[in-house]
Amino acid sequence: MTRVAIFSHVSRERTRKQTIASLDAVGITPDVITIQQEAGAQWRNRLNALHALSQAADGSPVLLLEDDVIAASTVPQWLSFLEGVNITTDLCVTGAHHYPNPLGRQIMEQKYPSESRVLPMTDLKKWWGSQAVWLPAHIVAGILAEESLFTPTHSPWGPWDHTLRKWHRDHNQPFNVAYPSVFDHLNPRSVVNRSNQRRIKPARYLPDAQPPAERN
Repeated sequence: MTRVAIFSHVSRERTRKQTIASLDAVGITPDVITIQQEAGAQWRNRLNALHALSQAADGSPVLLLEDDVIAASTVPQWLSFLEGVNITTDLCVTGAHHYPNPLGRQIMEQKYPSESRVLPMTDLKKWWGSQAVWLPAHIVAGILAEESLFTPTHSPWGPWDHTLRKWHRDHNQPFNVAYPSVFDHLNPRSVVNRSNQRRIKPARYLPDAQPPAERN
């Protein structure tokens, strides 16, 4: 059964409460919540995510969430589905370019297919965004065994989403994206206080989307 972990920052109490409330509404209680106290930095974001992941790890898959997402009503069904697929899956896909064509092109043209699906991320080096990622147990174990990830410096791993991307590429591990997204993004101000406060929303989010009828 999937464990649920949230990594957060002390400044994000309001959005964190919204995330927790949305999970509670679908019958999910987070197993772990870690709250970073120090000033925002991308490498601290990575260490906080790793701390949450290590606290949640017990030989089960882990749904690792940032503190600023809203769960669809069907998240429990998606977790059951993903446990059968057993491949890392992004559940809050923040750009049509993350989907393979023809789906990516259809989304850019605002022609949204009705069928849910889980597809391989064909060009992982372009992926970013770690708002909601489901991780199989063997991937959790592999990441936590990578001692260099815990180094308190920016290089070579960077923030958490870059870490996930690099680790999966280095180890030749598959990485899927869900269509539509199963989590929406609240878009609070970045903890790192960057000047370019991007508005990041899923390419397509439906609050009641069922998982695919069949596993790939």
